[in-house]
Amino acid sequence: MMPFAIFGMQNRSADGPRQRSGKDPRVTLLKSSFKPGDWVVYRKTKFTPHPGPRAQDVHPTQGGDDYVYSVDKFWTVAEILEDGQLVLQTRRGKTHTISPEDPLLRKAGFLERLIYRERFPRLDTMTAAS
Repeated sequence: MMPFAIFGMQNRSADGPRQRSGKDPRVTLLKSSFKPGDWVVYRKTKFTPHPGPRAQDVHPTQGGDDYVYSVDKFWTVAEILEDGQLVLQTRRGKTHTISPEDPLLRKAGFLERLIYRERFPRLDTMTAAS
């Protein structure tokens, strides 16, 4: 018995792993990893002469006049579009459309949800105000 049989890889065809439907399973996985209402953290890179108090990983630019740094943005998934793109809502009501594959985007962890819960926008409050 081949070691792959343990992991269910013995049913491989010449053109790759068997698929139950015509859809790419990786896309389905990405679409299902986020749902509306999820709290997410987006690490945004900024360039300014004066980094703010929440700045992380601060470095001077090559000329030395500005600084490059990153800031964690606490957003909520408002909608998932047909193509899998995420519509994210900020605290002030702005929206950003971002790919779920973006390496700067991740779900908020338990401690972030607990400590920074006031920074995440509430979708029910935003829709009631509009």
